Amino acid sequence: MRLSNRLRSVLLRYYPAALNVFSGWPTLIGLNFIQSYPTPQKAQALTQALFRAFTRKHHYPQSRVAACFARLQADYPEASASTVASLQDEAVLLASFLQRTLKAKSSSLRELGHLFSDHPDAPIFASLPGAGDLLAPALLGKFGDDREPFLHPQVCRPWQAPAL
Repeated sequence: MRLSNRLRSVLLRYYPAALNVFSGWPTLIGLNFIQSYPTPQKAQALTQALFRAFTRKHHYPQSRVAACFARLQADYPEASASTVASLQDEAVLLASFLQRTLKAKSSSLRELGHLFSDHPDAPIFASLPGAGDLLAPALLGKFGDDREPFLHPQVCRPWQAPAL
């Protein structure tokens, strides 16, 4: 989150178009765009055909490309050349770090999903209303798989005081 906020702050100072081109922030395609076109001048030089090729390379839905290109070509406040020069390297570096972070997060979530689906109690926690891909594994982790404290409803649970 800190990297995302810092990159957003840097881009707002010299390249706000990069934040608005693709829906959502941060996205892998948006970060790739910043690395490929680190200045507003390079982005303005893009033709629609080159932009379409870039989005196709990154598997972006082609039905959204025209709207993205229009947002890229919209009028934005211009930063001075010295501001662009001083911030573009930082933006590219932050985009690179954030891209690696998002890929690691995605990989970790996939691994969590596989570990959760392999657990024998996964169907129980996955069937809970509102328990999605993140909450169900978290609940399994919180409750654990030691059933001894829960043999029957009359068992005093460790977090409850015994009835008097």
